[in-house]
Amino acid sequence: MKCVNKRNGLLLSLLVFGAAAVNCLHAQGESAVPFILITSSVDGNGMAGISATVPSEVATAPIANPGQLGLFSLRNLFSGTLYPSKTDWLPEVNVKGLTYNTFGVSAGYNLQNLVSLPFPVSIGLGYSRIRLDLGRFTVTGPSGPTPIGTFDSYETSDQFTTGIGLEYIVQVGIGFTTKRIVSSLTPAGTEVGQGTGEARVWASDFGVLVKAPLVDVASALAGGRPELLSGLEPMADLSFGYVDGNEGKEVRYVDVAMADPLPRKALLGVGLEVGAALRVRDSRWRLVSFTLAREAEDLLIVRQSDGSFTYQTGMGDLSFIENVIEGKLNEKATVRKGWQVQAGEFLFVREGRVSMPGLRYSTRGFGIHLNGLFKLLDIALPETQEGWIRYVADHFDLQLSTSSYGDTTSPIDGTTFTQLSVVVRQVPW
Repeated sequence: MKCVNKRNGLLLSLLVFGAAAVNCLHAQGESAVPFILITSSVDGNGMAGISATVPSEVATAPIANPGQLGLFSLRNLFSGTLYPSKTDWLPEVNVKGLTYNTFGVSAGYNLQNLVSLPFPVSIGLGYSRIRLDLGRFTVTGPSGPTPIGTFDSYETSDQFTTGIGLEYIVQVGIGFTTKRIVSSLTPAGTEVGQGTGEARVWASDFGVLVKAPLVDVASALAGGRPELLSGLEPMADLSFGYVDGNEGKEVRYVDVAMADPLPRKALLGVGLEVGAALRVRDSRWRLVSFTLAREAEDLLIVRQSDGSFTYQTGMGDLSFIENVIEGKLNEKATVRKGWQVQAGEFLFVREGRVSMPGLRYSTRGFGIHLNGLFKLLDIALPETQEGWIRYVADHFDLQLSTSSYGDTTSPIDGTTFTQLSVVVRQVPW
């Protein structure tokens, strides 16, 4: 029977454990396929991995919260996101071929453009793919160490997302994701096991994202919009995120009688963006803003002393007040705190801090959006207001973001992500 070289097999075990270390699963018991818990959105990674609570246009955001797609579809037609180059995963381990990569596409449409509705209703469809390459390993025969081939070990997840957006002053995004997970760790079973060393399982996510533009709510109640100066308006947007993630059957590898749990999770988050926006003609340009956000996540796995496990229901051990509002850590929750400063819808600077039992680390990142440059040109060159610059400023954006992990002695230290996104809008964001 074929088998993976013992030395390489030990290394493979280390790498899989290292992936789990990102989410500190040891606090609640081990799970299978922990790679699906890695934050894919580079924007979110810059803010401590907060991707489920702050509205985003990138097509990888629905991986964290399917409700992102519902909110996205209210304003946008299309988004495509990819990593220009693969991320070297666990760079401290320094293993060739150990990489993380993802891409996604999202499409949306506001049905109010087709039929008369009392308020905007939109639908969205999205697809994304995650791949964690664990490296190439030597395969030997049962009778000796002579290599007879090689095997590429990997894990993938394909997400298929649908979303619905609703807007009546407050914007609500609701989404559902079905994901197909493949974990291919070894080419064959061991001498005492059965199977192929490969697991395939389906899972699902449900998410809600709410954005409340507080200034718009106040304006509707007061019957007029406040102004700081002529054309300069205050802005204050409050957002809430909720995710019930990774629901599905257990994961089985070599021994079909043995099962490991999916990393089911519950997530709650809140975010606040405050700043000032300039209204020129029909355009609204967000001159400057500051976003502060917090998320708390709980793995709903309880391991028994005999190795068996059960899943918690509801929000598990999460407390919205204690973990999200106050940002306190308990023995089960992962707490993320992040902030972002944006200037002219062109430059974005992000930082964050992740705290979990046994592990703390910081994140940082920045982004550049070309849309902000075109809005500046449109305002500076009023003669082009009916021309191509105005059209590009209202409907297109090209976004480049990068982020990294730091301030930790774990194998994730120094991990760097880069992301490129293109966005086509129905109306200005």
